[in-house]
Amino acid sequence: MWIRCLSLLILRLVINDVQLNAQPDKCPERCFCPKGLVDCRGQSLRTVPKHLPKNTSVLDLRNNRLVKITKENLRRLDNLELLLLSSNRIRTLEKNLLDETVNLRKLSLSANDLEAVPKLSTRRLSKLLHLDFSSNRVMQIAHQLLWSMPSLQILNLADNAIQSLPTRLFDFSGSLHALVLSGNPLNCDCRWLPMIGFVRKRCDTSALCRNPDSLRRQQLSLLDDEKFKCFPVKLLGDESGAKCEIDGTHVTFIYRGEIVENDNGKEMKLGPNDTVLFVGPDIHKEDLQCAVDYHLTSTRRWRRVRQLPDVRFAPQFTLKPTSRSHREGTNVRLDCEVSVF
Repeated sequence: MWIRCLSLLILRLVINDVQLNAQPDKCPERCFCPKGLVDCRGQSLRTVPKHLPKNTSVLDLRNNRLVKITKENLRRLDNLELLLLSSNRIRTLEKNLLDETVNLRKLSLSANDLEAVPKLSTRRLSKLLHLDFSSNRVMQIAHQLLWSMPSLQILNLADNAIQSLPTRLFDFSGSLHALVLSGNPLNCDCRWLPMIGFVRKRCDTSALCRNPDSLRRQQLSLLDDEKFKCFPVKLLGDESGAKCEIDGTHVTFIYRGEIVENDNGKEMKLGPNDTVLFVGPDIHKEDLQCAVDYHLTSTRRWRRVRQLPDVRFAPQFTLKPTSRSHREGTNVRLDCEVSVF
């Protein structure tokens, strides 16, 4: 009996799967779909449309109200080349979001509400050339973000809340030739040293230091190596651990030029909230340093003002005088006319 029930369940699942996959490829409601393009700009969408045409090469969802993007949203879109998601309200990206979009060339997520960028793919995205995360609230970036993108040429991180970048972020980014960091509260400390040579060749002079005070408004790419300094640590009473000399929102410990992590394989372990580093007897404590992220007291929004310059069917505003009988130098009352095409 139970075998029959199991067989019926499996059959039901297979039928459901067939029905799901048999959904016709059609243009979503309120969208425009010439060959290969799905244009859903400015339609106040809160979710990504389902059952997109399988031949979609350009998916344009700019100027909507999306709050998250998942792998399911991009399922079956293996022909996708351009994914345009700017000017939404996206706060969350699912990890490995791009696993099925191996032909992607550009991903634009500017003017959203992202605070963190996770690893985006476990697969090699050899055609991806351009990533745009500008005008968000990004503070954290996964250190493996770019490892699956060997052909990436442009990385735009402008106008975010970035203080530092993972030291191994660019380990496999030999093709990168443009790195945009302007408009970030950069913390110019020793964490930049392992990658500053790489950054200098690709980052323009608009990236400025916010901290420490001695380097404020100085250009990151023009600083000499000796300017990138961290803080000494102070040892606990029994010298079994160390704390940073100053306080901050996040503490990073550095040992002989490398950031300390719990899986470092050495006699070092981070304590609660990463504010204390416990060390073994063989660790040379004089080689320990620390860096901190500062409290961001600015209340300005990192995102630029939203604009809708290219939305289809955008209203046109025209000002016309109420009366045609007026003399030069006199006040004229204007009426606003709105036309939608």
